Amino acid sequence: FAKLYPDLPRERPQEETPSAPCAPRLYPEIPSELQEVPFTKGQLKLLEPGSWLENVDSYSEDFEGLARQEKHAFYELLMNYWRCRKQLLLAEAKLQSMTEDCRFIENKLWTFREEQLTVQVTTIYKEKVWGLDRFRSFFFLKKKKKKKKEKARETLQVTYCTVKSCERLFARSRRKIMLNGLCTMRSQHKTGVGGGSRDVECLHSSLLLLKECIAVLFCFTRRVLDDAPFQSDVHHWLEKLVSVLHRIGSGGDHLYLLNHILRCPAGVRKWAVPFVQIKVLDNPSGVFHFMQSLALLMSPVKNRAEFMCHMKPSENRTGAVSDKESGNWTLVDEVGEEDEDPETSWMLLSEDDLIFLFSQFPFDELFIHLLGMNSKGAYQPERTSCQQMMKIFAFATSLVELLAVGLETFNRVRYRQFVKRIGHMIRLTICYVSDHWAQYVSVNKTRGLTLQHQPYSLDKLQVEFDELFLRAVLHVLRAKR
Repeated sequence: FAKLYPDLPRERPQEETPSAPCAPRLYPEIPSELQEVPFTKGQLKLLEPGSWLENVDSYSEDFEGLARQEKHAFYELLMNYWRCRKQLLLAEAKLQSMTEDCRFIENKLWTFREEQLTVQVTTIYKEKVWGLDRFRSFFFLKKKKKKKKEKARETLQVTYCTVKSCERLFARSRRKIMLNGLCTMRSQHKTGVGGGSRDVECLHSSLLLLKECIAVLFCFTRRVLDDAPFQSDVHHWLEKLVSVLHRIGSGGDHLYLLNHILRCPAGVRKWAVPFVQIKVLDNPSGVFHFMQSLALLMSPVKNRAEFMCHMKPSENRTGAVSDKESGNWTLVDEVGEEDEDPETSWMLLSEDDLIFLFSQFPFDELFIHLLGMNSKGAYQPERTSCQQMMKIFAFATSLVELLAVGLETFNRVRYRQFVKRIGHMIRLTICYVSDHWAQYVSVNKTRGLTLQHQPYSLDKLQVEFDELFLRAVLHVLRAKR
């Protein structure tokens, strides 16, 4: 019978057929293993909220609204006291000058004048004889000098009485301010935090008055004071009022003091360093106070030149003294170029001031709080969860970012040692976090946990730690000093 279909060849001939276009996929291809990506800075802020750098401008604006008190009654009282002190110093200098004059001429109380007298006589022979007699006339001047000295003593006595009256009036005003603050503190202790609105208004008004008087005293620290006793009095009164503010004030009031110190002339390490008091442990707002104060210190000081206007050296005073006699040094970098502008270098804080202020920050307490140590100092890394570990990375990132701002702000030759201290603190932060991360990994691997039921795996945490380490290294490498 005939075949209905022809026989097929055993081997199919290879023919070039045009490839059909691939249809686009409806869903992307899912990789077999997902690659972990580190969190951005915005995502890390959700884990550890705190806009430290963003709050610097707002705290500076609030500070400037209260720091200028040139029209305050306490300012006028202090100005009068300063003027009386000047009059007293002038009177004392005048009395000293007169006393030295009296001592100089005490052996020359007699003054003389050369005189001559013509004499005519008649001899027995009735002849006229002319003669010239020269002699000295002596005068006693003790009474005249005594009157001048008594007049100077009377002027000194009147000026001294005026100064004492101003001192009594000023002491009375200062005592009233301190008593108001202490009474407010006692009433707050008795009524507690949940007191009435009247107590809250009384506390607010007393704090406002106290901060205004502190601002007035800080105004006189930004002036050229040739009177050492007056300067020591201002520092002593500041210590008294600041101690009251430390007792009844909040964290914002402590930042108010730091803003004042950062706008004072060089030399604050000698009197203003104890005003910066930061406590992290056993303090609910300790971490906020620490980080916000660090942000203020590391950031450029806003409007510092306006606050230092009374300290600007005048052209007449600087022009009269040569550079060799004045003792001014010109700082240059390693290339030999000048690092500072002479027009603005006079208003900068010294490196020792910044080092002393930086030493007031208790980094040891911050790391104890960060690593979860208890009050007795017991370190228990096995109790750290993956959420806590991620928060440690987020907080360490914020701390490194603040310190990196300081590396950029103080990028000067005169701050070389201070910049090294900031870099050392960045390295110390990474060391503490790295040791804690190693302990965490060791504990979890020993237990055999895969952390699949946890929100963050070990791989994800390892990526975040690597990113933290990379950011710290890049900040240090970008610093020129």
